[in-house]
Amino acid sequence: MCGIAGICTQNTATPSVEILRSMADSIAHRGPDDYGYYAQPQIGLAHRRLSIIDLTDTGHQPMTTEDGAATIVYNGEVYNYQQLKRELEKDGVVFKGTSDTEVVLRGYLKYGHKFVQSLEGMFAFAIWNQRTKTLFAARDRIGIKPFYYRLQGGSLIFASEIKAILCHPEVSFEANHDAIREYLYFGYSLTHQTWFKGIQQLPPGNWLKFQDGSLEVQKYWSLNFQAENSVGSYGEACEELQYLLKKSVQKHLVSDVPVGAYLSGGVDSSSVVAIASQFLTEPMHTFSGAFLEGKQYDERPYANIVAKAFHTIHHEVVPDASELSSLFGDLIWYLDEPVIGAAIIPMYFVCREIRRSGIKVANGGQGADEMFSGYPPMYIAAARSLWSGGISRSKPFTEWLRVPEYLIKGGAVKRALGRLRNNSDAPWILPSFSKGHALRDLWQECLARSGTKDAMEQEMYRSLTYYLPGLLQQEDRMSMASSVESRVPLLDTAIVEFAATLPSWYKIRGGVLKAILRDSVRGIVPDAILNRRDKKGYPTPISVWFRGALSKYLEDSLLGQELLSSIFVDRDRVRQMIHQHREGKYDHGYVLWQILSLELWLRGNTSREYAERRKLANAVQTGEAR
Repeated sequence: MCGIAGICTQNTATPSVEILRSMADSIAHRGPDDYGYYAQPQIGLAHRRLSIIDLTDTGHQPMTTEDGAATIVYNGEVYNYQQLKRELEKDGVVFKGTSDTEVVLRGYLKYGHKFVQSLEGMFAFAIWNQRTKTLFAARDRIGIKPFYYRLQGGSLIFASEIKAILCHPEVSFEANHDAIREYLYFGYSLTHQTWFKGIQQLPPGNWLKFQDGSLEVQKYWSLNFQAENSVGSYGEACEELQYLLKKSVQKHLVSDVPVGAYLSGGVDSSSVVAIASQFLTEPMHTFSGAFLEGKQYDERPYANIVAKAFHTIHHEVVPDASELSSLFGDLIWYLDEPVIGAAIIPMYFVCREIRRSGIKVANGGQGADEMFSGYPPMYIAAARSLWSGGISRSKPFTEWLRVPEYLIKGGAVKRALGRLRNNSDAPWILPSFSKGHALRDLWQECLARSGTKDAMEQEMYRSLTYYLPGLLQQEDRMSMASSVESRVPLLDTAIVEFAATLPSWYKIRGGVLKAILRDSVRGIVPDAILNRRDKKGYPTPISVWFRGALSKYLEDSLLGQELLSSIFVDRDRVRQMIHQHREGKYDHGYVLWQILSLELWLRGNTSREYAERRKLANAVQTGEAR
């Protein structure tokens, strides 16, 4: 895993190496092992390396071909690179080293942008073609690795993280109100916008080309839903999914350094650990996080079942709330922009423990909930999917009878009652800012883009296209904050495309979420894990803290000084929510975390002193302050 940055101009000027250095320094945490710069007329590239594959100098970046025809900066892992290398060698391509970076570079020179279709893995890269004076960049299909860019005065400025783009002297900070509105309303973006006006992210499954000041963006992959009868019977589908899981997990173990794993004790991470153990000759290092605020925040008993079953070297970390108040600002800085909930907190501490244990790569279970219906609200989509079209041969009668049960389990009744009690879905947002009706219309537009009328397939599309990118952003930033490469084997393209062929009653079956995933690994994963019905997923006691250890910090942050976020939220409502939450009348923990994150983000990006302090701290962290 690495960090990339660059500047491409439409004139013959050579970008400043000092600016490139500043951009790279801001993301030094992404690659503390090596760094490099490339500056020629029209193009400047910078790279920070976390050495995982080909630890020798032949893996150094920016990587340029011997004849100077092309130069690449690359972030990620292409797991089928050895196969692609053999195919390229058959076509006469000669390699200098053993890195996947060189495979991407030479494959692009041989086959052009179509070569991206051959890549299996997580990646974001940029290639400067010296002959055509063209910058080509691409991002993986699911959006596991980030790529941000800004058009500035005829130049394209890009980087792995937004903070690097902000280091360019011609880029100024301006908040993007549309993106902030989506966050306050949904918790994530429905438009792939960033919180920084003028800074875009290259959408997943897209490539871009920049030449003579002109930018072209093209989609090369999208999620397609196929006929459900193409997957065969439920038993056959389980066998196929197990095969795909084993194949993907084995690929994700490819590394020239030891590979560990996140282990929460849930079905997803436990499946990854169980399958990985079949391919390893040495015990795997596994890592769990927990909190002492109650059993609902501590999954260690389940994680220990898996650790003992597969003889892993297990590590646990239990953060103390007293550490947090001084850390929140830094977490938001690493994140670039707030997204989803407070799971960044346990994620940060677990990744820090991984690095302290000497492990640089960790596999996790991210993505299964979005593909195989692991969230309780998906019961509603299952009910709608079953109900549409009525009873048929393809839909089991026993499942059709569960429609009322699924509506209740999914919270449809509770949600309807909530709408009767409230005139607004988000009363803490200022009416002049909310645009609630427009956002609800946007929600429907997003579902329509799925190209399917099936409710479950629409939910999968929404989850993978809009919700999952926020989770992946969290995972990327929190792992990179500790210089750890985080891999997601369950999001292998073959698994994602297979999941899109499954009917709803394969995913939610007999009242059980993720039924097909559970049944596909039965006999591999301990039954105690497969029979769990309590959905957690990085449970974080933010509500408990806001009533106790962090109550004063919350009040001081949102009530004790000028509230920068008051242009977005109603301060009186915020005061009321804090009081109600502290008294235990309502649980406003999630919303208060949203508002606190927004406030910290605004302060961090409007304070020159804060930005300079973070830049210096980052340089000290990597031992490169200069």
